[in-house]
Amino acid sequence: MRKSVFAALAGALLVAGAAGAAEKLVIVPLSTSGDIPPAIAEGFRSHLRSVAEGAAAVLDGGAVQSALATSGAAPGCTSDACADGIGGAAGARFVLLGAVDNTDEIYKVELVLYDRVQKKRQSAEGLCELCAAEEVDRTISVAFTKLRPALAAPPPATRVAIEVTTDPEGADVALDGEVKGQSPIVLRAAPGAHVVRISKDGMKPVERAVTLEQQTVKLSIPLVPEPASAAPTPTPTPTPAPTPIPTPPVAAPPAVTPAADDAADDSGYIYTGAGMLIGGALLTAGGIVAILLDGDVTCADGLGIRECPTVYNTKGAGIAGLSLGAGLLGAGATLIIVDLLDDPPVAPSAALTPEGPILGLGGRF
Repeated sequence: MRKSVFAALAGALLVAGAAGAAEKLVIVPLSTSGDIPPAIAEGFRSHLRSVAEGAAAVLDGGAVQSALATSGAAPGCTSDACADGIGGAAGARFVLLGAVDNTDEIYKVELVLYDRVQKKRQSAEGLCELCAAEEVDRTISVAFTKLRPALAAPPPATRVAIEVTTDPEGADVALDGEVKGQSPIVLRAAPGAHVVRISKDGMKPVERAVTLEQQTVKLSIPLVPEPASAAPTPTPTPTPAPTPIPTPPVAAPPAVTPAADDAADDSGYIYTGAGMLIGGALLTAGGIVAILLDGDVTCADGLGIRECPTVYNTKGAGIAGLSLGAGLLGAGATLIIVDLLDDPPVAPSAALTPEGPILGLGGRF
């Protein structure tokens, strides 16, 4: 029952695709791995080819071998570059690659269809557990049916050019959100509605909606500078207050005691007073002596001639000397007393030093 269903499906696919086969298809021989005898592997390749012939114009084996040799494709390659090289060498739009692997009687089928025009690939897989060769063929057919819609897709429409120039040049140009390059540039796109965006540093971006039909569309875009935005005023950074530098203590100048100052200024008073006291004492003593001698009789021998008696008349001189001496004694005593009152012989003193205050006594000696 299951075999008849798969046979009917495969026949239906062949009939349905026969009328629409148009695009060229290169089928790279299936690669096999695992426990697959060469005859069975060749049967898988033949089955895949027979299924594909109903969906596309499959190139014959000679053309395939020539394309493989020309492209230099490695055996079993499945990359896009490999498929593109094989299809280009054969002049075909589609390239079909595939592989069948047998591991513990579990067959894994993988098919890859590459479209050189649209630069895209599609893949399909299938599993067959504990299967005979015929059942693996049906698995290959089912995997291929998943790729048939891609083989039936019409080629992309003819692309239309969009010429983009800007003033100034060097702007980034994007088509439908994809950056294509910088102006001036020629874009190509399928007919229909598209959006072209132009942007450049310092300029206002520009977007243009275009509808492509058959003729080239030319866009000449003058770019306008962005309005200068006011630069934010920087917040002034407060300047930290300078740290005060402590002033080292200055030693106070030694205090000048009143006694020493007055001694320098008034030292003449005491000396003058002392001189007057001495002079007054001498005059007083002389005056007293003269008063006492007044009226005394004496004899004087002058040049051998003795004259006697001689009477002293010294009372007046004694009184004068006594008066003058008394005056000098009083004046000298007064000067000494005034000097001592203004400048006492002993006076306290104080001085402020880095080590602390110093107290002392000072005076004249």
